[in-house]
Amino acid sequence: MLSRRWQILLVTLFAAGTAGVWVSVEHYHSPPTASTAPPAAASAVPISEGRAEIRDVPIWLSGIGSVQPLNAVTVKVRVDGELERVAFTEGEDVHKGDVLAQIDPRSFRAQLKQAQANKAKDEAQLANARLDLERSTRLEARGVASKQTLDTQRAQVRALEAAVEADQAAIDMAQLQLEFSTITAPLDGRTGLRLVDPGTVVHASDTNGLVTITQMQPIAGLFTVSQDELPEVLAAMARGNPIVIAYTRGAISSSRHCSTTRIVLCGRVNSSMQGCGLRL
Repeated sequence: MLSRRWQILLVTLFAAGTAGVWVSVEHYHSPPTASTAPPAAASAVPISEGRAEIRDVPIWLSGIGSVQPLNAVTVKVRVDGELERVAFTEGEDVHKGDVLAQIDPRSFRAQLKQAQANKAKDEAQLANARLDLERSTRLEARGVASKQTLDTQRAQVRALEAAVEADQAAIDMAQLQLEFSTITAPLDGRTGLRLVDPGTVVHASDTNGLVTITQMQPIAGLFTVSQDELPEVLAAMARGNPIVIAYTRGAISSSRHCSTTRIVLCGRVNSSMQGCGLRL
């Protein structure tokens, strides 16, 4: 009787274990539900291809430099007189030949007229002397006039010819003085501060001058590179004109100022800075 109970118990346990295994296997192999998200697809990585080649690449040397004008001229007066007016504005750009100032020209015009009058007087005397010389030549040929008189007339003609040339030189000088009374710009550039006010009596011997004009274009940039890099720079200059690019302060990408292929070795080596000067 006891053995039959054990048999029934074992059969019951076996049936329960078989059902549990079946439920576990069915649950493991069940298909995913609609709420399960599919795995994310991998993003494509773009690639580019090209042919490998051998070529020269630029080697850039950078340095801090300063801008220097090629020409800076202090405009001075060349005649004495009262400064009548100033025709420029401080800080404006002027061109060669523009009028900067005017000195009172009345005295120079008077000197020019006086020189012209002296020349006219000497020319009239020269014409009369030449007529006297012709008459003396005819009289000397007839034996009426002496040779001494003829020589005197010839000397007088030559003296008056020299006087006329001197009068012409005086006219040229007076004309030049009149032109100097109008002060013009000697080059293109930018004016600085006015050093003399209108109404001032200026002299050619004054040391200050009227204004300083600085050439702005073209302009030079002075910078230094290491003396160890100097052989490379010289080699590049020997092969051709190396490109030099100057930037203003700030972001390099947006502050490019100018570029050039002209570079000049200044010939100065600073032993303390271990560098050499270059100018573009």
